[in-house]
Amino acid sequence: MIYLFEDRKDRMESYLKGNLDSDFVKQVIIDCRKSELEEYLSSNFSDASAIIFHQSYSFIDIDITHEDVKNYFIEKKIPFIYFSGGLNNSLVIENAIVNGNINSGDMYKNIYTFLEYYKENKEVNVPLLVNGTAYLLNSLLELQNIITLYLFDKRNDEDLSTNDLYEIIEFVEARLKERELNDDKTRLLEWLKDKASKDLPVKKQRLLLSIQRMNDKILN
Repeated sequence: MIYLFEDRKDRMESYLKGNLDSDFVKQVIIDCRKSELEEYLSSNFSDASAIIFHQSYSFIDIDITHEDVKNYFIEKKIPFIYFSGGLNNSLVIENAIVNGNINSGDMYKNIYTFLEYYKENKEVNVPLLVNGTAYLLNSLLELQNIITLYLFDKRNDEDLSTNDLYEIIEFVEARLKERELNDDKTRLLEWLKDKASKDLPVKKQRLLLSIQRMNDKILN
């Protein structure tokens, strides 16, 4: 079950309509004291597959914080997605699961596709909710842009040093979080780590070509 915490019910109902309170998404509240929070969450959300949480959501007990709720679900390895009009879209790995932050407009634009994917595959696809149907390409293009900016400062060098390779390894590990990219990500990291461990230089164009091939694979 996908649980949605939204205090603007008119907006929620206008976007979700027939999907709301169905067999796979439900609008809910937290109605307990802070001292009862863990037991309340355990009793009422034991079947949670993901939590979509409006960042301005207010609790009956003012001592309960958003982080209290988030930390409970993250500890249980249940994806937690904040949405708000002031948020920039991003993916965050916490406790080895992909979580997210998303602008409210994008959340409601993407949620129908997200719910259809969940309904058909019985799988929570946080990148799809956060970045829309082009989520794989968006992630690769973001990585490509970051590496290109990094290489711009080294425009006079044709080869990447071992230190450069370790920097790029960190970029790849931090940016590619989608399950569908795991195989290509692993191959790229193994190649980079092998070169770095042997102190072998890598041509900048060779690296960029590897990233572009990953992009082309998604496009084709």
